[in-house]
Amino acid sequence: MVKIRFAVFIVALLTPLMSQGQLGAGDNSAESEANQAYATHHWPQAETSYSLLKDQHPGNARFWYRLGVSARADKHYELALESFAQAKTLGASKGLPNFEVDYEISSTYAAKGNATGAFASLKTAADEGFLQSDRLEHDPEWSDLRADRRFSALLKQVRHNAAPCDDPQFREFDFWLGDWDVTAASGGLAQGTSQVSKEMGNCVI
Repeated sequence: MVKIRFAVFIVALLTPLMSQGQLGAGDNSAESEANQAYATHHWPQAETSYSLLKDQHPGNARFWYRLGVSARADKHYELALESFAQAKTLGASKGLPNFEVDYEISSTYAAKGNATGAFASLKTAADEGFLQSDRLEHDPEWSDLRADRRFSALLKQVRHNAAPCDDPQFREFDFWLGDWDVTAASGGLAQGTSQVSKEMGNCVI
């Protein structure tokens, strides 16, 4: 279930956003240059390119989203926050999950040094279903806030989103797991074998 949910999220995030708007040949070239700068983390160029693209295609959530990422990397935090807000508004009906944008907003506040805004937005993202705990654990924007008790609590919630069936109540039948030899109750004659395992993110035995 968790793997399926994550796969649906990735497809939803990438596919619809990439097809937004009708781009001409010149626009396609400009987008290719922007994408290349983004992929290689050449943030000043990416910020400039996506800023131009969103002006030309103001309804394209992907351009706003990538402008936000690029602007944050360039420490242009207010522009990043404005861009993510636009991406969230535009992307809500086009496959961009709110929790993905709210996480980016929280990371921007964290990079800016605004702990209150960072944890408030992270809580929103977690409540909405954000499940990429590895990002929360390793994204550099959170370096100064990981010692905060609020971070630990929200990291726990995000991990739960990713693996809800790792909770203790889902382990009550773990004694059943393993390879078993099946014998008759009377006489002890071998009747077969049985293998019991967990599947689908430990949610099903």
